[in-house]
Amino acid sequence: MKNLLIGAVLVAAVFFVAWKATQTNKPGPARQAPQDAPQEAPRPEAEAAPSPDPFPHSAAPEGSAATPPPVVSPAPPAEPAYTSKTELGTRREECLYLCGKCGKVFSPTEETMQAQVRIQWTDAIDCPYCNGQRTAYFAEACPSCGKIYAQFPNTKRDEATGEIRKFCPQCGTDPVRWVLRIRKARPASPTDPPATVLGPRREDFRFLCRKCGANFSPTPESAQKQTRGQGKTAIDCPLCYGRSCADAAVCCPKCKHVYLAEGAKALCPRCKTDAVEWHRTKGGTKSGTK
Repeated sequence: MKNLLIGAVLVAAVFFVAWKATQTNKPGPARQAPQDAPQEAPRPEAEAAPSPDPFPHSAAPEGSAATPPPVVSPAPPAEPAYTSKTELGTRREECLYLCGKCGKVFSPTEETMQAQVRIQWTDAIDCPYCNGQRTAYFAEACPSCGKIYAQFPNTKRDEATGEIRKFCPQCGTDPVRWVLRIRKARPASPTDPPATVLGPRREDFRFLCRKCGANFSPTPESAQKQTRGQGKTAIDCPLCYGRSCADAAVCCPKCKHVYLAEGAKALCPRCKTDAVEWHRTKGGTKSGTK
């Protein structure tokens, strides 16, 4: 009896398991998403694309080929800076050079100058200040206005005579004719020294010689001795030794031309500038214009 019960239980268990298995494998109705649920928008292709590697030349993972770094060619060697062949010497007024590149005035040593020059006033030499190659020419100070200028760049050929003339770029004075006029006037003058003594050049205190055409600035003491109590304004010329041939003159504040004023106005015969009006306004106005 007991064995019959056990067998009945086992048979019931087998049928139950078989029935459960058939219920599990049986297809049911498809599950649908609720209609009120929001649908996910499709992702754009730009977002789906992988971001670029910020380190393209870093070590690649094992099994993949690494990108070789770009080949950088070495920079060409820098050219050595030019070294001037000129050495500075003691400043000498009879041997001055002016650099057209940096504007410096200097006196070279005799050794470095002779190595670069065949004709002194036409050949250029190196500048020891800016290392310019052959940028400095022989220079001199204008005897009229005192400006130092290079001789060779400031030359021109006289159309009438065909000779080459040098001129000051500031006041237009020809230094050669300046000296020749003085030498020509001196033999007709007394041989004893004049009473006028040359002083430092001043634009506000200038005299012009009617005999040799040179202008100069005397010392105030020597000028006052000749004009005080004598009723005259002319003084001796210390250049050509002329007696009472130099009168007080005006130096044009614009072009530096020295001339004798006539009348109340001091118009420059070269640039028509009124020197009195110029100094009054301190701006440099021409006569009749502003």
